[in-house]
Amino acid sequence: QTCALPIFPGIEAVGCLTSDTVWNLRVQPGRLVVLGGGPIGLELAQAFRRLGSEVTVLELSQPLGKEDQECASVVLDAFAREGITIRCGVKVERVRRLRARIEVVLAGATEETIQGTDLLIAIGRRPNIDGLDLAAGRIKHEPGGIVVNKRFGTTNKRVYAIGDVIGAPQFTHAANHQASLLIRHLLFRLPIKMNVDEIPRVTFTDPELAHVGLTDEQARERHGAIRVDRKSTRLNSSHVK
Repeated sequence: QTCALPIFPGIEAVGCLTSDTVWNLRVQPGRLVVLGGGPIGLELAQAFRRLGSEVTVLELSQPLGKEDQECASVVLDAFAREGITIRCGVKVERVRRLRARIEVVLAGATEETIQGTDLLIAIGRRPNIDGLDLAAGRIKHEPGGIVVNKRFGTTNKRVYAIGDVIGAPQFTHAANHQASLLIRHLLFRLPIKMNVDEIPRVTFTDPELAHVGLTDEQARERHGAIRVDRKSTRLNSSHVK
């Protein structure tokens, strides 16, 4: 994978950080602006806040939007208690650097500027297939990755593809699962089918947010009326700030 970068004026000039380059920092950001409220953006936002940085997260839609929102609210409430500012439903119009300061200008009827010392881009990742010369291999691909059938075969019958290069879900354990399925098919000629709903995922914030299967909303869309059972557990005092 490689980090996806947004396209708006000034992004190339400000020297933004990504989840690939943030580990090269030698000086702690005084005021970090995070663009993207998904798992990567929030994990890094909380880490830097606990190191002492002021942190503001800007999200175009809803933070942790792919998760069950009732569960996501537990994480977001913890962020609020720790002093992390999260702005949702905002769109960045442009960014600019003024000496040691970065200004993020938000779109809207009245111009609003968010200031910081560093800008971290965490709006997602894209398959790193640029150097594969897929056209020479007659392998069809799209912006989301290499196109495969249900057995992970490409448009070149001699080539199979698994992992991040075929798009979502982009998890290490998803690639491992795909590899085990493909081995069953190639070596033992067994029928295989990957069910994305069965793949678990975890957002490594504190508290962590783990998920497997459908959300309430997805279940209602597929099956109509459903029953939701809840079990309340008291948070460990170490999680509460």
